[in-house]
Amino acid sequence: MVARVSTEPLRGLHILVVDDDVTVRRVIATILAHSGALVTEADSSAAAALSFERVIPELIVCALDLGGGRDAHDLVRRVRAMASGRGRNVPIVAIARGPERHSLDEALEAGFAGYMKAPFEPRQLFGLIADVADAHPRGETDA
Repeated sequence: MVARVSTEPLRGLHILVVDDDVTVRRVIATILAHSGALVTEADSSAAAALSFERVIPELIVCALDLGGGRDAHDLVRRVRAMASGRGRNVPIVAIARGPERHSLDEALEAGFAGYMKAPFEPRQLFGLIADVADAHPRGETDA
């Protein structure tokens, strides 16, 4: 018997998925959308920043390596600068795949709210996002 994980905490949560690999990005976006999340996709740090200017998501799921000389650390810096000007705190969950794997401690020190190594099961992603969302209530502002 396989235990089912509730996706209820994701229902209505606006999540920006950032990955330069179109297949990985669409799989993650589809999984999250089927859980009830409102998903926006971006294929680069620059595209994520443009999306962020239009609508501030409640959470970002981002590949650590975004190709083109940019990485999720660059996105963290950009999002922090943009969000602070709007009084918002947007948590970022990093997804590591391939050789760029880091430790959880390294990811947290770099400013990520969560970290997961690929491959992973959808329920693991749901659980991590739910935990991060619980730690950063919707509409939370910086004090």
